[in-house]
Amino acid sequence: MVAVIDSAGRVERRCQLRRANTILHENSHQWFGNLVTMRWFDDLWLKEGFANFAAARAIEALLPEFDAWNALRAAKLSAYRTDATAGTTAIYQPLANLADAKSVYGAIVYTKAPAVLRQAETYLGRDVFERAVRRLVREHAYGNAEWSDLVRVFEAESGRDLAAWADVWVKRRGMAVVRVARPAQRGDPYVVTQTPVLPEGGVWPMRFEIGFIDEAGVMQRQNVLLEGAITSFEAPAGGVPAIIIPNTGDLGYGRFLLDETSARNLLARPQLVADNLTRALTIDALWERVRDAELAPAEFLHFAIAQLPGERDPVTYAGLLARMAHAFRAWLSDAQKGALAPALEAALIERMNAAATRGERLQAMRALADCAYSKSGLATLIALLDGPPRDGDAALAPRDRFAMIERLLVRNHAGAGARLAVESVRASGEDTASYAFAAAAAAADASIKARYVERFLTDTALAEDWIAEALGPLNAVEHAGMTAPLLDRALGALPSLKARHKI
Repeated sequence: MVAVIDSAGRVERRCQLRRANTILHENSHQWFGNLVTMRWFDDLWLKEGFANFAAARAIEALLPEFDAWNALRAAKLSAYRTDATAGTTAIYQPLANLADAKSVYGAIVYTKAPAVLRQAETYLGRDVFERAVRRLVREHAYGNAEWSDLVRVFEAESGRDLAAWADVWVKRRGMAVVRVARPAQRGDPYVVTQTPVLPEGGVWPMRFEIGFIDEAGVMQRQNVLLEGAITSFEAPAGGVPAIIIPNTGDLGYGRFLLDETSARNLLARPQLVADNLTRALTIDALWERVRDAELAPAEFLHFAIAQLPGERDPVTYAGLLARMAHAFRAWLSDAQKGALAPALEAALIERMNAAATRGERLQAMRALADCAYSKSGLATLIALLDGPPRDGDAALAPRDRFAMIERLLVRNHAGAGARLAVESVRASGEDTASYAFAAAAAAADASIKARYVERFLTDTALAEDWIAEALGPLNAVEHAGMTAPLLDRALGALPSLKARHKI
């Protein structure tokens, strides 16, 4: 892990959080993985999911200066992206052969599983959940356990039949899309519905909170138990809420979508949402509206540009930058990019120069390197490459230098190839050589991309780390027309790649 050090020699908070999570995750394996080991790799989640959940609980208790649950929220996003696709899997994946175990490692086990454990804690109650986990560890110490053993202790401690509930969460793939409908008229109840994200039917029984924020920014919370496709509850006391947040506290797992009124009020008055986790959840919900074509990407970008200077939570700040870059590169037309680029680039340059910590400045610079578009934006990258270190900041790292050259190559900027050649000579060592190899894949040349894919599939001496490094530049979204013809061959090679390569 590469730490970010500010001018006073302090490790940035986001890096501290990642270090703490890694250390506590591995410590948790003393109980979940070592003291009690899953019976077989189809239950890999019993150690990896528990380790991530236990790490978040430990950070909450031992390092309250960090927002453990906001970090877990951010980690869950990769599971949401997977669970919305036809290629997703259940948490429990039957395996006939140990050689298939490498297919299990991924977002479903590492980030959906801890989210489901948190939902179990919420659904059953924290005391019941903790007693059950202690009982599992006690009864299976120095032995093996499987997911049915966990369900059994949940049932024993809660006095409830949970077989159907467990099957839904552990053996069914996908997730629910949850919406809250405002009453048609004052005095009518609120209606909460869930539908499966995949066309496979079913519901996910869950307990979560709904937040109601009024015009003054005061939030009331309503606990909701949604065990079928629909439920309703009486409106909270007070006036009509400006913003309804359908998963306050991030206790549920699924796609929780804002209603139209809440989305419009949030875009107009984001200051109504104060605390870090709630603000991050509202940004997530707006992003889901963009993905569903209910909110224009350009409108989200204008919102994000306005939010960026005031965002102080390091996890939310990093996520906002990543979404800005993705929305700009992937979802705008060339005309829209030309119109929006000056404002986006100016916002990133302002943060690059004026953010309070070196970590924030570095992240803004990397976002600029990812999406610089205009002549002025590309000129800024060149100035960074050619100029001295900025006041208070270290010299550009090789990875950052190659990332900037990669962007120049993607934009087919004159002289980008010559810069790559000079930088490649200057670079030395295994790591920096892999950066040069990866950056060259960003060239706006279909023949170069075809040669890369040929080498990926035939050169057995090419390090897998080098391939992984080059896949992003090769598949620059701006070059989709060049890479689309290569896709069929790549997909056809997947079975042999799976058999021959690492996790």
